[in-house]
Amino acid sequence: MCVVEIADAVGGIINLNQQKTIGKYRTLQLINQGKEAENNAAIVRQEGIETARRQKLNAILNMAKTKTNAAANNLAMSSETVLNLENDDIMQGNLNADETLKKTERRAEQYIKTANNYYQNAALNSFQTKRNYRTGIFSLGAKSILESAVPYKSSFSKISKFLIK
Repeated sequence: MCVVEIADAVGGIINLNQQKTIGKYRTLQLINQGKEAENNAAIVRQEGIETARRQKLNAILNMAKTKTNAAANNLAMSSETVLNLENDDIMQGNLNADETLKKTERRAEQYIKTANNYYQNAALNSFQTKRNYRTGIFSLGAKSILESAVPYKSSFSKISKFLIK
């Protein structure tokens, strides 16, 4: 091997290492984006829980207001109308809370799907980076073997079109 061929091989290895570093960086970016999406899902779930809790508390407050209004209008607290109104307030609060939890869970599931997509892309990127590096190293090795085996550059360039891509 001559000095030019060695320099080409070293340059090729440096280029492959740079591509490998870029691939690893991109993989880490995708993993971090997946973690961020998982964190967003946790935040959305917690917000849903807090909103549902507030809705239930508002239902209890509405029930207390209903009792206050009934007492102000001289209705018996045990009358069927007052009990039905209290029951309606509680049921509506629970219904609103359940609906809120369902909506936020759907949003959280979207974040989880996004996170899984990021993780799958990270795995694919990692695989492709490793494959490209190994293929590049093999190609450099095959090129140097062919160059040392074929004495004339013109013959090598014709052969290499078919063997090395």
